Amino acid sequence: MSLTGKCNLQMDLKIINISCQPGDVIIKFQGKYISDSEFDYHILQNEMQLTAKNNVDINIGEFCLVQDKPYGMWHRGKILDNVNQKFEVALIDQGNVIKVPSSQIASAVGELFTLPPKVVNGIISNLLPLNEKWTSRAINYFSSLVGQQLHGNVKTFLPNQVILLEIPKVVSYAIELSLAKYVDSESFRLLVEIIHKFPANSHCKQMPDLLQQKDICTDVTLVIPDCLPRFQKILDHLRPEFSVNTMEKIKISAAISPDRFYCHVLSWETELSKLTASMCSHYETTVTGASSTLGNFGVLCAAKRKDGLWYRGVIQKLMSYNDVNVWFFDIGSSETVPSSNVQRLQPEFLALPMMAIPCALSWGNDHIKSFQNVQLTLFKEALMGHVVIGHIKDYCSEERLYYLSLYAKEFEFSTDCHLANKQVPFFSPHIFTDFAKPVIDEEYQKLSLPEIATSTEVEYIETVSYKSMKMDLESVHIAYVEYAVNPSHFWIRTDKCQKEYTEMTAKIAETYNNCEHMEMVLQDPKPGQLCCARYALDGHYYRAMVTEMPSPQISVYFIDFGNTETIPFYDAKVLLSQFTILPALAMCCSLAYTYPVDDVWSMTSNDFFKTTVNGKALLCHVLGKQKSTYVVEMRLSDSTESSDIATLLVQAGFAELWKVDGQSLDYNTKNSEILGKTKKNIRTRRLLSREAQVSLSALKRKPMEQNSSYCILEICYKPYIFKPGASMYVKCSHVTSPASFWCQMSESASKLSTLMDEMQNFYSCCNSSYQHGQVACAAKSFSTGKYYRAALVKYVSAHEADVIFIDYGNMEKVLISELCEIKPQFLKLEGQAFHCCLSQVFSPPYAHCEWSTNACEDFKSLQLTVDVMKCTVVALYSSGSEGLRNAVNLETPFGNANKILTRKGHLILGKNVPSRHLHTFCYSSFDLEVGSKEDICVTYIYNTGKFYCHLAKNEKIFEKLMTEVGKIGDQVKPVQKPNELCIVRYLEDGNLYRALPYPVNSSLFLAFFVDFGNSQMVRKSEMLSIPEDAVDILFQPMQAIPCYLAGMKESLFPVEAKTWLEKQCVGELLSATVMAKDDEGQLELELSNGNTSINEEVKKLFG
Repeated sequence: MSLTGKCNLQMDLKIINISCQPGDVIIKFQGKYISDSEFDYHILQNEMQLTAKNNVDINIGEFCLVQDKPYGMWHRGKILDNVNQKFEVALIDQGNVIKVPSSQIASAVGELFTLPPKVVNGIISNLLPLNEKWTSRAINYFSSLVGQQLHGNVKTFLPNQVILLEIPKVVSYAIELSLAKYVDSESFRLLVEIIHKFPANSHCKQMPDLLQQKDICTDVTLVIPDCLPRFQKILDHLRPEFSVNTMEKIKISAAISPDRFYCHVLSWETELSKLTASMCSHYETTVTGASSTLGNFGVLCAAKRKDGLWYRGVIQKLMSYNDVNVWFFDIGSSETVPSSNVQRLQPEFLALPMMAIPCALSWGNDHIKSFQNVQLTLFKEALMGHVVIGHIKDYCSEERLYYLSLYAKEFEFSTDCHLANKQVPFFSPHIFTDFAKPVIDEEYQKLSLPEIATSTEVEYIETVSYKSMKMDLESVHIAYVEYAVNPSHFWIRTDKCQKEYTEMTAKIAETYNNCEHMEMVLQDPKPGQLCCARYALDGHYYRAMVTEMPSPQISVYFIDFGNTETIPFYDAKVLLSQFTILPALAMCCSLAYTYPVDDVWSMTSNDFFKTTVNGKALLCHVLGKQKSTYVVEMRLSDSTESSDIATLLVQAGFAELWKVDGQSLDYNTKNSEILGKTKKNIRTRRLLSREAQVSLSALKRKPMEQNSSYCILEICYKPYIFKPGASMYVKCSHVTSPASFWCQMSESASKLSTLMDEMQNFYSCCNSSYQHGQVACAAKSFSTGKYYRAALVKYVSAHEADVIFIDYGNMEKVLISELCEIKPQFLKLEGQAFHCCLSQVFSPPYAHCEWSTNACEDFKSLQLTVDVMKCTVVALYSSGSEGLRNAVNLETPFGNANKILTRKGHLILGKNVPSRHLHTFCYSSFDLEVGSKEDICVTYIYNTGKFYCHLAKNEKIFEKLMTEVGKIGDQVKPVQKPNELCIVRYLEDGNLYRALPYPVNSSLFLAFFVDFGNSQMVRKSEMLSIPEDAVDILFQPMQAIPCYLAGMKESLFPVEAKTWLEKQCVGELLSATVMAKDDEGQLELELSNGNTSINEEVKKLFG
């Protein structure tokens, strides 16, 4: 890239600052130029200090060397101004402006200015506010671009080294979300010039003057012969006529200068909107791919602009490859459009005239400066989309231009204003039949894309058609997110072909890692061509496809990962045929039913999504496909709880969940328009506050009441749901017995205290009446006189009801008249009390025991003597109709509560022991503490480096457990309920193992093998139930212990590291030292095999 004012350059930037103010229609940015030449800049900095300085006269606008302070460092700069011997200089590698005396200025040395500026100041092109100012939503979106790497096209170099940059991704997203309106590049450039008062021709001209028809076909790649006469003839037939001295309300649709611009007549806008809507409806629902032979429909066409809408156009040029230059005669501007977005213009769309009227400002004989300033001010307003009044002063038949004087919109109330309000003339479409015929069939046959092409284009098309992995609708896969932009745009790779991919990756490394810079370099690369590209972050080579060629670099798309990067040309190597056998593995996906809260995915929400899915094995259910994007549901597959990714985003406050009836919505390409409309409708139907949309309930007790004659929206509290192995510090808030008590997490005490204060302040002065039939409510305690969050249990009389205080666990009888409606602001905090029992009764020897009466007194006394205890969840279970409970271990300063009460003989054989239905298998720490040394055997390894292992000391217990499972395998029947604990036959060895099922759809389940750590897809009929009396199977703790290597918990393992670990560790007896234990029960281990440190060897593989 040169420092001179060239246009049409491509640029990759990391945005470091955005300035988007409500009252400023121009969005300014500062970006860092992305380059692999950091070392070159370091050398350049040293050379600047050493080179001889020549203090010759330097003019404004010239480059120079500048010293930031006396005897300071020298930098590259550009002279902006010279006032009183003080030079104002822009530092092109830092982005700021300084003022220095002439003694700190030196002339530029050519070789020091070959590298592009490191910091770029610019304006985001082609976007203006929908109305007069930017909305808060728009400002939030543009602000979220900070830190992102973006690819753009430089439209113009403005003075002061400012660029006008079109960023297609930002333009597309802003228009799709109705944050901004699209303006063509030339009109936007002109607006910037007027606003900033840049001198004329201070930019490099990017677009041809479309009003000067003689220039239309100059400098084309593939010129359509004889296009000029037919082009002009069409315009003559389509151009409407206006009378001189008439007035119309107008808007400017496109402009090159005040002497060349196009207007829309305001009274015609309704018809233009109808035409555009009809064309979009027609072409979006009928177009299924690239247009057939372009030459078969002549010069007139329908084409899709960058704003996503279809307009009538005239084909100006066939560009290289698959692009067509189209002039949109209802707008007045031209764009380069992919041929897939250019279609035959149907006759019914030719009933309206050309809607963009060619105009120029009429200066007349009045050259008074004030008059010109007023005209330019009104011209600027019209350019920004405001309505003005145009007075037609004259018409030039040779130039085909209407000369206008402009008036402010308020002029319409003047007696001197006589608006014509000319109606749209309608034509018969048949008079244009000739213009839809092929221009010169033979020539077009040579240029047709893509069916008949030149030899060069055939090569290009062939390279694009590479094989890619497919997923069927309603199929379910184990998948990993390889690259994510946001929850609506990410790439996954399934576990299919994993072995083949690992082998291929190893061979690619052998082939390319030792290549010299210029060895095997891709010669004459073209977009769509496959290659093997070096990824800068890890230095390895991967399969890729060339997307763009911003010389001397190449942009490539990594087909097995989904990310696109810009690399030096010598890092793109020829892809050998042996590496093209395996299909591209990365598939683009979008999370179903999930939408950002403010219509824009923020950086925080994107980071949360990436952290949630990064390196995790995910269960991916394919619901449909929109063009090349799969619409999927996903959840964590190795979790011991239902953890739907969309639900996690909603619970974190980053997304809203809107489910659409599957029968009314089909996710496929043909119905993509229906999906888009449904999505827009869904977003406008926000009937409920976010606080009232909590989907999980800590207490879902229905009051014993006759059905109400009207529908009540149930309000539920958010619960705490823990996984077995989770640990936290708690205090008991309410104790009945060791079999029934309630705990609160200590870390949330301050939040609860604040909530209680807020509730007292609110309900003591507000009368918020309770709605009968609602479970969640606020209740006033008779004993304390305070208001608490509560759940209605039952009505005991016409005036009283039993409620349970969900933050404490105690139940109380209250007057119904004392109940109040629970307000949304009091629903945000989870229900603080969770129901527990001591876990000793879930040990096989005590399965039929219960706690004695004396145990209740001793346990209550124990709780009174301690403030905080460490609580570890052993299992989740339910008993009768009392809802979910947590079987827990409590560690007190006096010892383990289970052991204290058991030693005192408080566990006795029960005659009527209540049934205990397990929802999870049991967890055990196996007495492992920090510093413990054990022999282990690794059973399964995930991509994140998380792995599961067995303890060697549990070998006999494990063998006995497997024997018991095998015995009941032939005796039991399939499960009745899909969420029951079960045993499943493992496909690889045919043996039965304990499993925890997660539903994928009505017939498929993911079975998580709790004694090994891996998963398998099964049908409901393949899940065998475990009898309630099989306590040796149900109560035996899960044998697979979740672990990670010390210091590598958050690390995503490279393929080489995971492969090496599997070969060296799975099935091998290893020595392990426990370095730490996290709050989820996972162990941080140092592993060794003899004298070899596994941890150190893995770190080496990270490079």
